[in-house]
Amino acid sequence: MKKFCLVFLAALIFITSMFVSASLAASSDLHLSGEFWIDATWRGTDLGNSTTPSFAFGKARFLLDKTLNPNTFFHMQVDCNSLEGKGSEYFRVQRLWFSTQLPGQIETTLGYQANEWDTEYGLKNGKFFADLGDRENFWSNLKYMGAYFKKDFGRWVIDTYVGRNTQGLDEITTGNYDDQYYMTYGLKVGYKTEKLRIGLFGRYSRLDGQEHWNVTDPSSQGRAPGIWDLSSITNYGVYVWYEILPEWTIKGTYNEQKASTVWQPYDSETETYGEPIHFKSANQWRIITEIGQSLIKIGSLWLEYGKMGQGFFYNPSMREGTMYDIFEDGISFIDARIIKVAFHRQINRKLSCYARFTSIRDQAKTTMSLEQDIWTIGVSYQYRPNIAFELQYDRNDYRSSALLKTKDGSEDCFRFRTNFTF
Repeated sequence: MKKFCLVFLAALIFITSMFVSASLAASSDLHLSGEFWIDATWRGTDLGNSTTPSFAFGKARFLLDKTLNPNTFFHMQVDCNSLEGKGSEYFRVQRLWFSTQLPGQIETTLGYQANEWDTEYGLKNGKFFADLGDRENFWSNLKYMGAYFKKDFGRWVIDTYVGRNTQGLDEITTGNYDDQYYMTYGLKVGYKTEKLRIGLFGRYSRLDGQEHWNVTDPSSQGRAPGIWDLSSITNYGVYVWYEILPEWTIKGTYNEQKASTVWQPYDSETETYGEPIHFKSANQWRIITEIGQSLIKIGSLWLEYGKMGQGFFYNPSMREGTMYDIFEDGISFIDARIIKVAFHRQINRKLSCYARFTSIRDQAKTTMSLEQDIWTIGVSYQYRPNIAFELQYDRNDYRSSALLKTKDGSEDCFRFRTNFTF
């Protein structure tokens, strides 16, 4: 099966590249754009973190787009993950694909890409969470090298993909982009009207062999200590979006997950291993209502309530939170209840303000209990069409159990951001 999929992908790339090469000479529509976040940050903390002021890139992103013909496009995205002004070795290609239309009006995208399903479901809104960037997503946007197909029948839309080396799963298993190989498949069937979007989705990822690793130093290896075994992850569920009134919507998803995962905790102080914990099945759901400023006048409002079961894997490169994340290892160690309340007000054409509260609680009160509250307020000023300034304050309260031995306490953070786009 794996060899067949690889041959199939290679054939698709070859065939579609002929469409691209045929159009390349006739087009000169090349567009370069970018976005830079330059952050000056001051912290006061009892979490043991550094309180030295920092000056670093929050984001440095270049986008290169070329229109070859009305149905054929090329896209490349390069991000710099530089911290504290480190050098160009931190630049990484995050997207590299071209899309075209095959016979039967089938939209096809080939290359290194990511699903934007959360955006399509209406679960991502930059107006409320713009300062978090890609981290605002919960489990979508998994990256892979492969082929994506979309067929629009009017009311019905079918999306499917096949690829290898999904970045999110790779980071979960190894923390490395290159030394793990697996196939990933996805399917989404949706129905849409002017006021309603509803559908089913599924995703399956399987490693070529069972991954086994032993983590004894979480500070250097980046995940909870212990012995891990993982071979496959399956996600399937339903999404819904409904417009009650113009600028008033209700939306949500339910996601069931099956994973062949075993974790045997390691105690670094006693240098002993505990009883194995099996993560076989978990679910994640959330329901959201969003109300626009034109309805309630004082501002826009986002209300969200959701749960994530113990053992649920999600994409660790798109984490929730501000400076710290409750699920640092790409897996929920708790039966989490998640509440998010966000407010945004556009005061005038240039000035806006926002406030946010995120609360995560362990409903089961397990021995791996982790809890976090994040309070955020900020103001943004659009100085020029391509230059904006933002001042933000965060209060982060963090509590955890003795088993995971993560930090307890709070942190206050002031950040001044200069946002430059071109």
